[in-house]
Amino acid sequence: MRTWKKSGLREPMPDPGILEQIGVRVPAAFAGLAGGLVGAWADGRAGFGSWMAYVGAGVLTANWLAEPAIQVLPIKVSEGVAGFIIGTAALSIVRLLIGAVKRWHPELVSKPNGG
Repeated sequence: MRTWKKSGLREPMPDPGILEQIGVRVPAAFAGLAGGLVGAWADGRAGFGSWMAYVGAGVLTANWLAEPAIQVLPIKVSEGVAGFIIGTAALSIVRLLIGAVKRWHPELVSKPNGG
């Protein structure tokens, strides 16, 4: 068991939790979820699938892009704020990335049966 020193005593290090062990940053993921909900509401699409796409894209993009966004944004923000901003614009970011991949390597995103 790993330990760390606090005021001269050796205490066990806190367990990081299963989510952190698999790479999920909880504050960014929850902020992305909230941003995805706001993005879906602002878009005005009524379908359940659209809402789930916004929320899913918000969680995933915020989890991976919130930390780099902190370095790029012109103002100093926390990971949660950056995650919310990323989550709100998540589907736009995903569409932009897919468009870049299409231009770079069209075979990777082509539809089956030659479509």
